[in-house]
Order: sequence, then C-alpha cells, then structure tokens
Amino acid sequence: SLPLGPCPLAATATVSKAVDLAAKLANQAAGSCAYVALEAGATMSVDAELVVRSRVRIDGAMSTLDGSGERRIFRVEAGGHLELHNLTLTNGFATVGGCVFAAENANF
Repeated sequence: SLPLGPCPLAATATVSKAVDLAAKLANQAAGSCAYVALEAGATMSVDAELVVRSRVRIDGAMSTLDGSGERRIFRVEAGGHLELHNLTLTNGFATVGGCVFAAENANF
C-alpha cells in the first residue's frame, strides 16, 4: 500500500488542460507520488476517464473538471490514492461511480 501523508513539493507539476493531466497520470509509476496543480479558475472538459494507479494529490485552485454528462472523471484503481483539494467535479456519468469510481483497496 502507499504511504499516507502529503506528496513532497518536489513532485509538483502544473497543468492547464485535462489532456495534460491525463498524460501526467498515465506516466506515474505504481507506488510513486504526484502533486499536480491545475491552472487557477479553469474549466477543463475531460475527454476520457482519468485513471489513478499511484498516489496523486491535485490542487484544483478553484478549477472545474467537467465530464460533459458522458463519462466518469476519475477511476482510482486498486492500490491508488487520490486526494482532491479546491476542485469541483461536475457532469460525471457512469452506470457505477458517477464522477469518481474507487476500486476495492483504493483510497479517495
């Protein structure tokens, strides 16, 4: 399992588009930690489910991730850990899980 506590500040990256956030999450190795900041006040449309396999902390800076009523926004896989701060999730859709689905043994 992943250690609890905040990600180190050295892991910080800033993204301004949902596609960049997706790429950052896809490149995270299992057991690693990412601290991602979103562009302040942005509204980002999510084109595909964002998959969390590692420890991820997101500071939304009062931003919004929008699933457009067509898709789930986050899927946290077993062993993954997702922390969200100052972020609005809206219009997520899935038959199970809505905006976020956390698998068994995942943390959200």
